Amino acid sequence: MQSTITIDGKDHIVQSEDIFFIKSEKSKYCRYFRGNGELAQGHIKQLFFHNVLFIEQVDCHYFSPVSIWYQTSIPFIKIFYSESGKALYQDALSNEYSVSRGVYICKNRGIEANLTFPANKPIHGIRIFAFDKFYNHYLKQRFPDDNLNLDSLPQFDNTNYADPDLQIVFNQIKQGMKFGIESGLYYESKVAEILFLISKKHTFPARRNKIHILKHHDFSVVNEVKRIIDASIANSPRISDISSCVHVSPAKLQNDFQTAFGCTIHEYVQKVRMKKALHKIETTDEPFYMIAKSVGCKSPGRFSEIFRDTFGVTPSEYRNSRNKPC
Repeated sequence: MQSTITIDGKDHIVQSEDIFFIKSEKSKYCRYFRGNGELAQGHIKQLFFHNVLFIEQVDCHYFSPVSIWYQTSIPFIKIFYSESGKALYQDALSNEYSVSRGVYICKNRGIEANLTFPANKPIHGIRIFAFDKFYNHYLKQRFPDDNLNLDSLPQFDNTNYADPDLQIVFNQIKQGMKFGIESGLYYESKVAEILFLISKKHTFPARRNKIHILKHHDFSVVNEVKRIIDASIANSPRISDISSCVHVSPAKLQNDFQTAFGCTIHEYVQKVRMKKALHKIETTDEPFYMIAKSVGCKSPGRFSEIFRDTFGVTPSEYRNSRNKPC
């Protein structure tokens, strides 16, 4: 893949990490770069598995506005997970899309594309390139009945696919990279899970609802239930209280909720609690017992157990890893 980097109006035809970063570590599958201090600060960690997957974890900022043009003849699926910072995406047809916090996916078919980053703005996130060998051979041949039909993905649009399920998987990838996991099988399974979740919840809604299609009124009801849960996560009401509020029986409510969102009400509450807890750990120095209380977990021990089951590490391990480069 060839990149043209533009810094203050001057073009440089190199890989972006070669001009902004200094390679400091390398293993069979992993490369680690730290900012050179002149043009960028922070780090980039990359994993590359046999022309199947390329995964890059970014935690840096540039000192000048930077535009990165790239062109490749190899088709691939690109997934952005942006935790912070804004970028502008532009394709060769001059279509422009703002990329902010969230999850974005596109299919690159060999045309030029551009990413522009502002100066002195933090960039945190993960980029995944799933090459032809992964989605046409690994996924389609192993799971032909799932009919993911990834060829229908857009070149790019500004659809944000973020939800708690996807954030959990991305954080598992991030933690795997921070703690030195270099297993191709581990990351292939995580990327396959991401593609499945996106196709299940966004790309093919008609296929998802073949078994049971919700009526418009029922869908409005479960969306209202979701809003109630989101607004009262520290003290979530009981299912019986919610069902009384929306005038639907508990059994029907739970069935319709799972049909609409692919999880039970209890599972959704746990995911939202862990998402909020993760954000607090990343952005505050609050002690864990206060974070546990703020997300509705009365026992810090139980909170730590649920967090570990969700993200693969304890809250203290996650907080400690935030300042570690690898």
